[in-house]
Amino acid sequence: QNVFDQQAPVNDLSFADSTTGRPWAECGQYTSQWWGVDLGSEVYVGYVRLQNRNDCCPERLTDVDIYLGSTAETYTGNALVKSDVSVLSNVMLEVEINALGRYIYLNRPSAAGLTVCKFFVFA
Repeated sequence: QNVFDQQAPVNDLSFADSTTGRPWAECGQYTSQWWGVDLGSEVYVGYVRLQNRNDCCPERLTDVDIYLGSTAETYTGNALVKSDVSVLSNVMLEVEINALGRYIYLNRPSAAGLTVCKFFVFA
């Protein structure tokens, strides 16, 4: 379940701060959560960039697993392509993927929720 703006991480018009409302995708704060993107067709993903928020709760973009594959609806059933990715507060982190897939998901298996401000995929 996503709260706030599910599209904010892929919208160039939103920013990673709380002065303009809540321009990030945030999943439940107390359960294991995930967020994903349908790339439209199967593509070779070279790398992704993730940006964390710059106000509070930077831990919500730590220990994140990245999944890529052809299974829609949830990250399960897709290949784990990176694990334990952590992004510092207000930092844009580039993560090498080098894999083929249509659906890319972020999963934070801890019980503290997931927040992502920006997410870019580079094919």
